[in-house]
Amino acid sequence: MHCKINTNIETDEICVRCLTTPMHYDSKKNKLNIITFLPPKNTSSVSLLRLKYTTNEFCESHGRNLNAGKNTYIGLTYITPQILNKALESFYSEYEINDIAAKIEGTPINENGEYRTDLDNVFSDDPGLPMHADLIYSKAYNAEAGEVRTNIRIIAQNIVNLVSVELSNESEIDR
Repeated sequence: MHCKINTNIETDEICVRCLTTPMHYDSKKNKLNIITFLPPKNTSSVSLLRLKYTTNEFCESHGRNLNAGKNTYIGLTYITPQILNKALESFYSEYEINDIAAKIEGTPINENGEYRTDLDNVFSDDPGLPMHADLIYSKAYNAEAGEVRTNIRIIAQNIVNLVSVELSNESEIDR
């Protein structure tokens, strides 16, 4: 499929997060872990793939290639900007804090694993991950205890409570 990729993401566009166990999903408790939507230490973004420009099969294959250490691919979870906005609204209304924000943005990656800068010339069949996106928090997630860390964890938990999960074939899951 050859089509131009727009980096703007519509509110109902589905993005995919590849899941591994035990990191993202606790297969014993059948529960999505909060870390699924937490950025790595001292960063502000979480990697996603845009389903509009790829397939579930590609996402699954990509997820299987992410296996590291004791983590094994287990499935996919789906998020839209609309779901993210609901998670943020819940946070804002419950805690009356609005100094942190988040968005989902198209962030294509080239074949060398680098973010692309030629955003007006990205096509779905380009090498690398042209369909890559990031959930981007307005502040970096610092692993040290503190207000920003707590707020991002609350937002990530709100997201976990709203998203759907699609597990791969049960025979592939170690229980």
